[in-house]
Amino acid sequence: FLFTRAAHGLDAPTLLDPSHALFDLTDGDTEQGLDEVDPRTGDVIWHNPNVAACSAYVGKIICLARSNDDIALVDPSTGATVWTTAFPQTAGGAAFSTSAVVGDEGYFATGSSAMLIAINLTNGHVDWRHNTGIDSIDQIVPLDNTHIAVAGLVNGADGSTEQVDSMAVANGATTTIYA
Repeated sequence: FLFTRAAHGLDAPTLLDPSHALFDLTDGDTEQGLDEVDPRTGDVIWHNPNVAACSAYVGKIICLARSNDDIALVDPSTGATVWTTAFPQTAGGAAFSTSAVVGDEGYFATGSSAMLIAINLTNGHVDWRHNTGIDSIDQIVPLDNTHIAVAGLVNGADGSTEQVDSMAVANGATTTIYA
């Protein structure tokens, strides 16, 4: 399970499999970090104090590095930080707010920016940055092995409108599929 402990307490866990649970401890406790916990016994299997605000994907745990809001990849079997990479902070220092994974590539955006960043999850290398034209990205969703959908608001003279783009994961080429 992946539990997020905010100032108000624990949020719902994320189940990796029936015998493994992750807890994301992000409040003011001295034991901040990420814990893998056996959901049957409550025993802590491993603890990583260097990350917070994590998202679990198949075989991958992507987090913020606690020291500087960089992106960090955590090995789900050991809890060790595999790599960290500087997140291009294009929105006044905001960390990523939405992400998606397709194969070994992660796609990250801040909610208040049009910038989408593709990061190779094997080595942490930033493969490309693309200005989507969507002023406030709300969601990134994998469509298949070659495309992701990017949804959010576009600001215009008559106010904001919702837009969804299909984006090629290889190079960021974009086609608007809903506006």
